[in-house]
Amino acid sequence: MLSFIGQLKPQGVILNGDIIDGYGLSKFPRKSDITHTLADEIRQVQAVLGALQDIPKKVYILGNHDQRVSDYIDRQAPGIASLPSVRFEEVVRTADYGLQP
Repeated sequence: MLSFIGQLKPQGVILNGDIIDGYGLSKFPRKSDITHTLADEIRQVQAVLGALQDIPKKVYILGNHDQRVSDYIDRQAPGIASLPSVRFEEVVRTADYGLQP
């Protein structure tokens, strides 16, 4: 994907949901052979977002997997759900990469 975008040199990109998988936060049963963590996923996403830094306009749309961050906190720690630092945008640091909702 990144090589294609590099060749195309677009003026903007739209990340159309499910920027992260949030596998470890899923309410569904998990396979024991999948061991990556949410932190691993966030690092991977931030690497991709960093590679897109030269694209002037970047927009994202939250998908159901991105929503897993908030849903997990709502289920497991509702007392901190209202803190801005636990929102998807803050966890992934979308503003640091020039992403706009």
